[in-house]
Amino acid sequence: MIGKQVGFTLLEVAISFSLIAIAALGLIHLQVKLAQQSGFAIQSIEALHLAERQMELYQTRAISTSGSVGLLDFNELSLPTYCGRDIIPVSGSRYHLSCEVEDVSGALAGVLKSITVEVSWALQGQGAAAIVPTQPVSHAISLSSYLSKFSEFDDK
Repeated sequence: MIGKQVGFTLLEVAISFSLIAIAALGLIHLQVKLAQQSGFAIQSIEALHLAERQMELYQTRAISTSGSVGLLDFNELSLPTYCGRDIIPVSGSRYHLSCEVEDVSGALAGVLKSITVEVSWALQGQGAAAIVPTQPVSHAISLSSYLSKFSEFDDK
């Protein structure tokens, strides 16, 4: 006489535990990816702020800086002393700021300059198991603009 069985078999329990384990591993992987992406987002926002501060520093230019404090001479914008001045106070910062100031050729030569500010940094990646770090991956943010020698700080 065969009776009616009540409950789950060992095979059904093993399959359900396997599915739960696979789903848990997927959630852990998702959590690691979210943590990495949030770290990258924070670093890229910091880099963008550094580039914006440098561009704002270039905005404080004038044709003549005699008798003025805090203004940059338009003809001296390409000097390396103005790149990163008062922006990155920590020498061990992970960010590298580079500035490129070039005169525009043509009819606006001497009146207009092309400004490019680039902030680069290396982001430490994680291996597949999130235990062994991989090689750092370099990233960069670049802002470009044009500046005229005429500004709101000049005497009329």
